[in-house]
Amino acid sequence: MRATAVIAIILLGAAVSVGRAADGHGAEVANACKGDIARLCPNVQKGGGRILQCLRQNASQLSDGCRDTLRQAAGEMREGGAMEWMRACRDDIPTLCQGVEPGDGRIVACLRQNSGRVSAGCKAALPQ
Repeated sequence: MRATAVIAIILLGAAVSVGRAADGHGAEVANACKGDIARLCPNVQKGGGRILQCLRQNASQLSDGCRDTLRQAAGEMREGGAMEWMRACRDDIPTLCQGVEPGDGRIVACLRQNSGRVSAGCKAALPQ
């Protein structure tokens, strides 16, 4: 159970680290993990994946609700192919979309707006 939570946090952390805050899951995770964040990460500044890093470091202390929500969000991201395009675009995002607020498809939109400068691998992997 704990190992699955750690894997889920790592997947979500990977999403955030490339500039996508688990689109469609950010608010759900924040709500489910609100108490855990307040208890385990009270002085951690938001942004840059720092909250997920804190949750990862404290995975053994997560509430069942937070752990389950993280696991579900990570599973849906895997099934939706999110991890593939994020891996393919990991070098393009910080360069071309710096300062773009993750969520609601803004990173994908930014990459599309910069299609002339996006790497071939990223362009091929972007969701239609």
